[in-house]
Amino acid sequence: MNGRTNRSTWRAALAAVAATALIATAAGGASESVCGTPGKRPCPLQHYMRTEVAAHLPVWWFDGDRSRGGKADKGPWKQLADGLAKVEAMNPQPGEWKHWASFSRKGAKAAREGDAGGVRSACRGCHKVYRRGYRRDYRTRKLPQ
Repeated sequence: MNGRTNRSTWRAALAAVAATALIATAAGGASESVCGTPGKRPCPLQHYMRTEVAAHLPVWWFDGDRSRGGKADKGPWKQLADGLAKVEAMNPQPGEWKHWASFSRKGAKAAREGDAGGVRSACRGCHKVYRRGYRRDYRTRKLPQ
């Protein structure tokens, strides 16, 4: 193979890789590199969850003692309940993702009651069912106002 043919082969291969990357980006497949990965800004829902939900979890939540309850109208519980209640409106597919709203309502209710186990259960359930699909299809989606 001569040098000219070799260069042509490499150019064709690079063009194919570039075209594949452009198609993946247009289809939303490369959205992971836009946000939500180390070194990138948080994605919209990720930012909301960090600032309006996780930020209001009591410090002891992260120490492993989730059995302690709290006063539902004081401290972080009311803010946590409010943050979780607003998640219901963020469902990107209300017709298909039917349990999203119930997870949000159950989590908010548990937070209002100071039930750490109930909050954890609602969060885990929602993440187990929807996290992968949301990241794949809606990662960069703007949140409703």
